[in-house]
Amino acid sequence: MSINAEELLSFYAAERRNFATATIEDRREGFFRGVDLSGINLKGCFIDIDFSGSTMRNAIFSYAKWELVVWEDIDFTGSDFTGVKGITGSTFINCNFRDTIWDGANLWQPAFVECTSPHFDRFKNVQVPEIKFLTKSQYFGN
Repeated sequence: MSINAEELLSFYAAERRNFATATIEDRREGFFRGVDLSGINLKGCFIDIDFSGSTMRNAIFSYAKWELVVWEDIDFTGSDFTGVKGITGSTFINCNFRDTIWDGANLWQPAFVECTSPHFDRFKNVQVPEIKFLTKSQYFGN
């Protein structure tokens, strides 16, 4: 199943939370700003969409894949990133990762910019080569 931002929001508003294995693509920026998507299940999804500004507490991202996505101002509290793979070059700006699960995640060159940092050392089998924890001035060059 392939869906865009409007379809996802419409299904979510109708209390559908399970989008496991879907392809979710939409190039528009800011569509989800201020939207609460808590409890959404994106397990095994391919994600190419801007969720910036949304609330995604207790979301399931297990085994999801995405590359070069910017995630900004998102509350991921309690979300499950178990087995996430191929997050090549993704950037997380001002995101909350409190109580998240990252077991078996494989992140390649991600940047965490002024986020409440995930504590990868508490999780098993997490691979984070070339991870960067930056301030906004370091990231934006101000």
